[in-house]
Amino acid sequence: MRQISLKKPISMLVITLLALSLVTISITQAAGPAKIVKGTIVSIDPNSGMLEVKNQEGKTFMLNADPQTDDLKTLQKGDQVMIQFDKDKVVQSINKEG
Repeated sequence: MRQISLKKPISMLVITLLALSLVTISITQAAGPAKIVKGTIVSIDPNSGMLEVKNQEGKTFMLNADPQTDDLKTLQKGDQVMIQFDKDKVVQSINKEG
């Protein structure tokens, strides 16, 4: 009588699941954690989405936001803001303070 062996299909499934989990981990790490800067707007161009922010320690950050973001139209030089951005300095959120 012939026996059915499940060792090969199970080991292939385990290898596939392991590979998928490693890919997911590397994608998550590539995105990296978001950074936050709290400071004053030095310059802003709502048409291009570029803005420069100076933090409380005096360091400036050049960031890029989607020009379609409504927040850019309401901000101006001198506004106090808290901006969350990614490793590529692309703005994820802008909060006007005060």
